[in-house]
Amino acid sequence: MSKPWLLLDVDDVLNWIDRKGHKPPYCGCAEHRQWISRSIEASNGIRYRVTMNPDFGPLLRSLAKEHDAQLAWYTSWGEDANSVIGRHFGFDELPVVPFPPWPGRTTSHPGYGVWKGTCLVQWARMTGHPFGLFDNEPEIPGVVEAARLTQPHLVVQVDPRTGLTEENIETAGTWLASLPA
Repeated sequence: MSKPWLLLDVDDVLNWIDRKGHKPPYCGCAEHRQWISRSIEASNGIRYRVTMNPDFGPLLRSLAKEHDAQLAWYTSWGEDANSVIGRHFGFDELPVVPFPPWPGRTTSHPGYGVWKGTCLVQWARMTGHPFGLFDNEPEIPGVVEAARLTQPHLVVQVDPRTGLTEENIETAGTWLASLPA
């Protein structure tokens, strides 16, 4: 079996997005103590406000190393995930799983989550890699399951109200541990 990939989404997973004027999630648990907010500039010249917890970088790197997995980006941030987001987590440059720009919702085109899941399935069929995905789009698990992929896969559904949690990482770790050597 080929090396498994751990695919990382950015928005609502590693970048908590404040949509209603709330503070970053905080419940007193370890994963919500170290959130930082920064104004960053993407390659298109647009400035974004991002809110991240850099403590997740070492946890994700450790997870990948422990299970001989490859971290990669699966996000509309594309290469900007490396140049703008990754450094806050201490990531070296990660591979970027490409997908085309979202064409937007039309009568003939599904919503963003279905589109993103469909692109993921196409990549998975092309590469054959086992993969785990951390994402918040609720449609992706159904799209992936309906595709009946032959390689092992897991979609860790991240709650956008909290962003990535230690429990999400543990779920991926349990799945990785279950894969054949």
